Amino acid sequence: MSARIAINGRFLDEVQIRLSGNAASYVSYPAHRHEARLDGDRLLLAIPAPAVVQLCYEGVPLLDRGRPVAIRVGESDVGEFVLEGIELPDRLVAELPIVLRMRRHSKRAIG
Repeated sequence: MSARIAINGRFLDEVQIRLSGNAASYVSYPAHRHEARLDGDRLLLAIPAPAVVQLCYEGVPLLDRGRPVAIRVGESDVGEFVLEGIELPDRLVAELPIVLRMRRHSKRAIG
């Protein structure tokens, strides 16, 4: 079983994306479709593209390079991270993940 990932308290496997059409149909991606790899102060998140768009629509500042987001993987709060870069798959297909390269947010002392 894959560890659940949350961004600002929002679990990725609970994100529902409304499909176009007349009927109210939604798609979501189970936990095994999301990946987090932590390496020191760097974090790689692989998330299906529609989930990234939905999170941004809901107001999660995931793609705002200046605003940190809190990341939780399984039972561990791994810290606050800011976006450093985006890697797209060779083909833009909804089923393929977008890789978000993030770095640990450092709070600078004021004064």
